[in-house]
Amino acid sequence: MSLNIYVPRDERFGHLKMADFLAYALKSVAQFIKPELQALADSTPNEFDSFDDVLKLYEGGFKLPDGPLLENLKKNIPLEMLKEIIRTDGEGLFRFPKPQVIQANNSAWRTDEEFGREMLSGVNPVIISLIAGNSLPKSKLDRKLYGDQNSTITEEHIKDRLDGLAIDEAIEKNRMFILDHHDALMPYLRRINTTTTKTYATRTLLFLKDDGTLKPIAIELSLPHEEGDEFGAISKVYSPAEHGVEGTIWELAKAYVAVKRLRLPSAY
Repeated sequence: MSLNIYVPRDERFGHLKMADFLAYALKSVAQFIKPELQALADSTPNEFDSFDDVLKLYEGGFKLPDGPLLENLKKNIPLEMLKEIIRTDGEGLFRFPKPQVIQANNSAWRTDEEFGREMLSGVNPVIISLIAGNSLPKSKLDRKLYGDQNSTITEEHIKDRLDGLAIDEAIEKNRMFILDHHDALMPYLRRINTTTTKTYATRTLLFLKDDGTLKPIAIELSLPHEEGDEFGAISKVYSPAEHGVEGTIWELAKAYVAVKRLRLPSAY
């Protein structure tokens, strides 16, 4: 691994941080090699076949035994990187540490609470904007080219999800926010969906709860009109659900929004 790259002095990793970085880089290589070998017997080598495949990145592996021999070995290894690789806090050799959010529950990432937290702690939280006035922000796309691209989210979709507040009251108290990935994506969506990548333009309404956290209260997924861009968007609004088919569809809607958060920071 070549590290002969100029980095400003005030942005360089410290000694311990560099050790962690190199150790996890080595673990990444190990995580790449093992699937390549397994792919010889896998019909879908470039995909996760289940959530269990994802969890295997953090679980299992080669467990190193505790004891005086290992402790003596660790004390005499001069490199922090190697100490990180053979750490014995329950992490297997060459396995990544399990993310804190799923340490207690492997499904915790699927909750609305975690979704709201990720929107704030993600790569570009500043695209979350406050809703002011009496309606949702209007689309800024040229109507001559793209038709009606305004949101189809209505009062009926959200009126019972504001912790007892009326919509006007929630807006007045600065508790309504929107995460808008619609206008930035819609002009390119038809072209994107001709490839193996399939996605939607999204709008997500978020409500600020009394405890200071954000919760999603409606997600709008949109596609270009099948007869042409000038006919506007084909949109559908999804509401929070926990069980059954509706719960599964709600989780998929959140997944599309989360993908935009990771892929579109430069569009703003």
